[in-house]
Amino acid sequence: IANDKEIFFPQTGETFEDTSLVDIASKFLQARGYQPAPFENEMMARRSVAKCIVEGKWPCFYFKSDTTGEKPFEEFYAENESVNFNKFETIGVVKFDLDANKIDYNAFIKLYSEFKKRAIWEKSDLVDIFKTFLPNFLHEEKYKSLDQKM
Repeated sequence: IANDKEIFFPQTGETFEDTSLVDIASKFLQARGYQPAPFENEMMARRSVAKCIVEGKWPCFYFKSDTTGEKPFEEFYAENESVNFNKFETIGVVKFDLDANKIDYNAFIKLYSEFKKRAIWEKSDLVDIFKTFLPNFLHEEKYKSLDQKM
């Protein structure tokens, strides 16, 4: 039902409260008949799976993220974007406006093409290209990816 260049997102309203991933996981486990059982480290949690399940619990290891790309919270739209809160009762609509975003796509494509032609690609160079054209683009390099963590 979306038109071209529209992004839908859930309207949160004034009563919306941020929900942590820990709370979401806990509610999910409870809905499946388990009580979360927090552990101090991953190894202890892994070793306790069989015992916990018998007790109606699920072992959990909560930790602060230390990987690149993690954000403290999600935002559905940016300040400078055109947002319609009235089209639907519970869904907001971000309408992409080429003029409002003022991105010089030809300049971006030129820089990106030059980047791709290099013999060696550096992630920091690619991040710099994105930052040039996307002022709200936040990137904190932690030198560890989610794949490395898994």
